Amino acid sequence: MKKRILSILLALCMVLMLVPATVFAEDRCTFEYNFKYGSYQSESGNSDTSPYTCNPPVPDEVMLGTVINCAPYKFVGWKETGSGTVYAPPSTAVANGDMTFEALYEVDGSLAVTVDGFEVGKTPADCTFSFASTIPGVTFSADDIQYIYWEKYVFNEAVKQYQWLRMDETEVFQAGTQYILLLCLDNKGLELAPAVTMNGKTPENCTIATRDGVPIQLQIYCELGTPKVPVYNLDITVDGFVAGNTPKDITLSFASTIPGVTFGKDDIKSLRWSERIDNADWPLIEDTDVFRAGISYNFLIQLDNKGLGTAPAVTINGKTPEYCDISFKDGVPVMLRILCELGTPDVAVNAPFTITVDKGDAAEPGETEFALGLFDGSGNELTFGDTSFTAVITTDGVGSYSGNLAVTATESWLRRMLQEGAFIKQYDGGENGWTYDDTVYGVFLKQSEVASRADGEVVYYLAIYPTYLTEDGERSVDFDAPAEKMTFTNTYTAHDYRLKYNADGHWDECTGCKDKQNEEPHRYGDWKVITAATRTADGAKERVCSVCDYIDRRIIPMTGGTVTQVNGPATGYESRTALWCALLFIGGAGIIGTAHYGKKKSTK
Repeated sequence: MKKRILSILLALCMVLMLVPATVFAEDRCTFEYNFKYGSYQSESGNSDTSPYTCNPPVPDEVMLGTVINCAPYKFVGWKETGSGTVYAPPSTAVANGDMTFEALYEVDGSLAVTVDGFEVGKTPADCTFSFASTIPGVTFSADDIQYIYWEKYVFNEAVKQYQWLRMDETEVFQAGTQYILLLCLDNKGLELAPAVTMNGKTPENCTIATRDGVPIQLQIYCELGTPKVPVYNLDITVDGFVAGNTPKDITLSFASTIPGVTFGKDDIKSLRWSERIDNADWPLIEDTDVFRAGISYNFLIQLDNKGLGTAPAVTINGKTPEYCDISFKDGVPVMLRILCELGTPDVAVNAPFTITVDKGDAAEPGETEFALGLFDGSGNELTFGDTSFTAVITTDGVGSYSGNLAVTATESWLRRMLQEGAFIKQYDGGENGWTYDDTVYGVFLKQSEVASRADGEVVYYLAIYPTYLTEDGERSVDFDAPAEKMTFTNTYTAHDYRLKYNADGHWDECTGCKDKQNEEPHRYGDWKVITAATRTADGAKERVCSVCDYIDRRIIPMTGGTVTQVNGPATGYESRTALWCALLFIGGAGIIGTAHYGKKKSTK
């Protein structure tokens, strides 16, 4: 029985072996990824070559890959070619069968085009272009412009309707007219059009043009709308509009932003002033009448219109005029008329002062500037608008120098800031050798007595008082000691040092207080032989200090020996004792030898 069961199992195994393996295989499909730029990357594999294929099981949910390193483009998703479904990353697709995907791209970054000069009164030829690109590795400039085409939306009389018509580059942009610009640029290698704005507007069309399938040009077609209406300004500054001055003291200056149009004093055709009293009419004043504090004044000026047919925007001392227009004669514009209520004149008050320069040591003070300023009770500079109040005086040597610290501002500002008092003191210039007078004066705005001024006139002046510090450190004003002017004494305490020396060294010594500075030994150079020593005479040498020129001179001793005098004419040579002794010995020996030889010969 067992053998029979074993035989059956063996037969079944043999049958199974004959069944094809595909019967038991899992169903799979093919996913094909086509990409033009960059590299494919996914969990199943990576590839730098398109297409990339994989075989996911069916049915299964597959995570679609991505594309990297595709600058100047960026990968934005896959489009399935069969259904047209777009998959934005990261996305999954169900594998129900074979599928083909095409990579979708867009340009990474954007291009902003600015058209300057698109203004009423200008022409296409006046326009300039600038470019701001955030596209990696891609920039644009005016040199990349290949073609410019303007159109205007105007009424065409020929067909009796509004149409877009081509515009010549010398035609003037008109207010209220719509304009379109076609700008063609070198595509800079881009095969896709980037996101573009032109003067902040999104173009109607932005494409890459091709020739024979090759991208060659970036074309931007944008409706710019109506041109900007420029605002041209004429700013007039009236200097000298201060209580106490007269219209003759006034000077005018002009700042124009109108293209090609400037104004000067020669363009003034007439100038009239009027004042307002008790809200009545505005009677005219003469050029010699004095501007009075608290009185409001009108300013009427007529200027050559400089060819202008419409009035520009005008300000006078920062104020907008009551009216500003162009006057005509026989239908021709001839004059620019401006009427402005300037208000009350500024008020100028002065604080006179004297600065005395004294000498505290021997040095003479040279040319020096000293400055005074106006401060509040906390020590902060008082300002009227952007103007601070200072007085600068230049001194040159010992003596007294006088000046005025002028405070010019509106009457209301002076009342607000000075009726309760302010302070004037010197700035510490920080110059070496100077001791600055730190005296502080209190100044208060006062009005002159009614009897001393004309009807309705208000005259102001500054009352000056010295101040002192109380025990608790507060500054108090001494109202019992009014001063006609402020006085300051600045002392020049610098030393007048002169170079001194002796045999031991040198130093700087003040001629006044005899203070010594920079004492040190001499700084000698090398020895220099002045006279060489001989056997019969001493020589000399010296060295010089490089700082004070002190000379250290020393004797060089003679070399030593005796002198032998030889009778006869002087030969100019010194005697040589050993030589003469040797010659004398040899001569004596010869004489003795000769005598001895002669004696022996005679004996024979």
